[in-house]
Amino acid sequence: MAVRGALPCLGAREPLPLGHTLISFRHPWIALAPALFAAALGLRAADPGVRPVDLPPAATHTVDFDREIRPLFEARCVSCHGPDRPKGGLRLDDPRAAKAGGDTRAPDIHPGDSAGSPLIHLVAGQVPDLVMPQKGERLTPKEIGLLRAWIDQGASWPETVRTSPDPALNHWAFQPIASPAIPRARGSGGNPVDAFIAARLAEKGLAPSPEADRTTLLRRLYLVMLGVPPTPEDVSAFLADSRPDAFERRVDEVLNDTRYGERWGRHWLDVIRFAESNGFETNRERPNAWRFRDYVIAAFNGDKPFDRFVREQIAGDQWGEDVATGFLVGGPVDIVGSPDISLTLQQRADELDDMVGTTGTAFLGLTLGCARCHSHKFDPVSHREYYALAAVFSGVRHGERPLAIPVERTNEVAALDARIRDLERSLEPFVVRAPPAGSTGGTRRPAVNARQNVETFEPIEARFLRF
Repeated sequence: MAVRGALPCLGAREPLPLGHTLISFRHPWIALAPALFAAALGLRAADPGVRPVDLPPAATHTVDFDREIRPLFEARCVSCHGPDRPKGGLRLDDPRAAKAGGDTRAPDIHPGDSAGSPLIHLVAGQVPDLVMPQKGERLTPKEIGLLRAWIDQGASWPETVRTSPDPALNHWAFQPIASPAIPRARGSGGNPVDAFIAARLAEKGLAPSPEADRTTLLRRLYLVMLGVPPTPEDVSAFLADSRPDAFERRVDEVLNDTRYGERWGRHWLDVIRFAESNGFETNRERPNAWRFRDYVIAAFNGDKPFDRFVREQIAGDQWGEDVATGFLVGGPVDIVGSPDISLTLQQRADELDDMVGTTGTAFLGLTLGCARCHSHKFDPVSHREYYALAAVFSGVRHGERPLAIPVERTNEVAALDARIRDLERSLEPFVVRAPPAGSTGGTRRPAVNARQNVETFEPIEARFLRF
């Protein structure tokens, strides 16, 4: 039957018409969410209470970075704002990182405007609760004046300065895929994979195992690719096939088997935490979650390009694959509401964290969830970047919405619906219904009908309800 039911994916507070897309309820201001979040916490790029007249005057000479600024950073700042777990995400040992800024006041340096630079406000004591440096003596007015002059003169940071490598460029997850050189090894056959195995065996002084017999080989193929053993008929047909490419033909057959997508699609469903119930204490079922499961199976069986597979799951409503967006809401969701606004906000934050975290682990190879509370200690992800990504998903809500029916199937579905209604009316006389509880009439209550049983009773006052 045509896809027509509700889908547990990008729902909204109100029912969405057919063809409704995510873009219509991702509000235009959502790109400002990181800034709004920072404002909600009282974090600001430049403190409006700071007046230039309150700051030490800038030095009047041309400042030499290597001679005057770099030694100041190294002596007073880098111990806390260096490459090893910089506080607040701010580094002052690297030009790229320094100009990008920290987690909450980025950028901290505004070239050409020292009076508007948060770095100057902090070292000058203009933010009472956050005076820098936090350890040791405060900077003198002369040192602050040097920093001001350096920023006013463009914050030049000579390229000759030795800088530490950018972790965002060197992290393993961001390295381009490269094909390693195929080793030359005896007995490796014609397959490159065998060459790597033969080379490692030779390195360890081991010999390859004997070649498997044809029955064992076919059994391995079916168990690995389909998750089921071959039938006796499959084995007999393979043993009787004397063609040189008999095994290659069987490989093509299992790749075209619909069970291939079922076998390998489930690994992807595990990666993205897919479930057919909501979790938590109610753990209610998701009757339409199977549509996303079948989408994944079809993607594997159809050999869908991976880049398309990724795009559809993140923004499938923009790519004509609404079902694929079930990826975003495949995780647990607490459907029990609360009159406590704090708890409600916490539940919403947990939902967004699930989306952000799963996107990071599935597609980026990063554990983004750590940056929910602080800049990541290992992966190159800042606190600010986490909430920037959370803002991308802030228009997404758990729920169900109708799927558009292809035009060519609309009439067919309407005819099937009409036929179902006719059948239900024709079966109505045969449905056994119990009389109301407590009614008198001398007739015995009919036995419970496993197919359809309806019982009515008078309202009663109950102290407890179990479901």
